[in-house]
Amino acid sequence: MAFRLRPLHEDTLQFAGLSNTQILILALEASQKLEWNIEELTHEGVRFDVPMSIKSHGEEITVSIQEGSDGEISVRSQSIAMQLVDYGKNRKNIQSLQKAMEEIKSTLSPEELEQKAKKLEDDFNRPLTEEEEAYLKEIEKKSSFISFFIPRKGFIATPILMDLNLLIFILMVAFGVGILEPSTLALLNWGADFGPLTLTGDWWRAVTCNFVHIGAFHLLMNMYAFIYIGIWLEHLIGTRRMFVSYLLTGLCSAVFSLYMHAETISAGASGSIFGLYGIFLAFLLLQFHLRLHLKLPDSYLHTPPKQRLGYIPPVLLHYHPQIESCSRYHQ
Repeated sequence: MAFRLRPLHEDTLQFAGLSNTQILILALEASQKLEWNIEELTHEGVRFDVPMSIKSHGEEITVSIQEGSDGEISVRSQSIAMQLVDYGKNRKNIQSLQKAMEEIKSTLSPEELEQKAKKLEDDFNRPLTEEEEAYLKEIEKKSSFISFFIPRKGFIATPILMDLNLLIFILMVAFGVGILEPSTLALLNWGADFGPLTLTGDWWRAVTCNFVHIGAFHLLMNMYAFIYIGIWLEHLIGTRRMFVSYLLTGLCSAVFSLYMHAETISAGASGSIFGLYGIFLAFLLLQFHLRLHLKLPDSYLHTPPKQRLGYIPPVLLHYHPQIESCSRYHQ
């Protein structure tokens, strides 16, 4: 196990007698077998992304090949998100890669491997198409910090909600609210949740409190947590469900806060963010259950959200056959 903010594990693998391009072929074939995403490919190596699942918090695998290394490659697996302990996941990633590469090497004849390597070398040497250049430009845009705040296809709800939280805080400061320690009266004026007001007509405070923050530090910490969950969850459940989930979980947290501490002023997106993490955890547990007990295909996670949700009715029928008769009745 590695202990640090972003745990990593590094190792050296030996594939003597193979050229750099042939080793790249083995790594690429292994990534398909392991269902890793290819993020970057060059003559000097390849970078993979391990999708987040019940077995992985999301890791980045970098394979580096030096010219004249005689089949020796350096492999590094590092956690994408900050976590103190990786529980051996990075070490297991490298072991899985090595095992998969050796299995593929044993199944490919030298002629097949050389043919694949020649094709890859030709792809390296040919000029990029317009579509490939546009794709590379899009990747550069996504990798910039400002991209987190700009809506794009498949990533709309998260940046809009972040921008809305930031905009409201900027307006609060512009109208004289303290940037570090807002006064109680200022928070109430901007829509913070407070039992004596919310329960006597100001019901809307249960919604607006999720966009009001108690100082800059409070806002930054919440947005930091929100961007991490938003990147993953919006891709899984879709934009509309992301909007609805943020509002509903925030509303439920505000109602529970009123029940527990009606006379305490509450504000911030924390309730919505914890709710989104809960949804993500439920998704991971459901995914693990479906793949373990119902033998769903490995492509289950890679289907669009609407198609993925189509797997749920058969699951319910598997455990509750009477649901089938009900569905026929309503049809």
